[in-house]
Amino acid sequence: MKKPIEDNLHLNVNVLDAYLYYALHSYPMASHEGDQHMRESTWETNKVLLRQLFEQAIHRGNLAIVDEIFSNDFLDHSTPGQPAGPQGVKDYFISIRTGFPDMRVAIDDIIAEGDRVVVRTTWHGTHQGTYEGVPPTGRQVARTLIQIFRIRDGRIVDEWNEGGGLLDSVQKDSH
Repeated sequence: MKKPIEDNLHLNVNVLDAYLYYALHSYPMASHEGDQHMRESTWETNKVLLRQLFEQAIHRGNLAIVDEIFSNDFLDHSTPGQPAGPQGVKDYFISIRTGFPDMRVAIDDIIAEGDRVVVRTTWHGTHQGTYEGVPPTGRQVARTLIQIFRIRDGRIVDEWNEGGGLLDSVQKDSH
């Protein structure tokens, strides 16, 4: 028969073993879960940034937002000749709103991972003004675009896109 003090000592050792086991095995998991939460929070923040871009700059014509969310060294890898930085983005949006004053952009999908956000959008508008030298045709256009944005320090630094431009859509519809 064990003595009560030995029972307590045995119980305390078992509790200590369990505590150490939990602490050693749970710490990396907790750290991993914390890192995962931080990554997911950053991904959500990056998605909000892109939603702001489309809502504010395209739908409302608020180009001041461009200075807030685009890096000074922003580069659009898919639009040859577009000046780097926020001013190039503003010029592009002005040309879109001039050619397609009723332009609306629907975000069909938005996916974020790491420093990238992929957005699949559908652009709808009526060609009512001169756009890239093409006089208004009155044609309604719808264009699906897949864009990849790279975010650094809460600002957009790079963009790549696939799907053709609005000018392609106007020219295709006019033949």
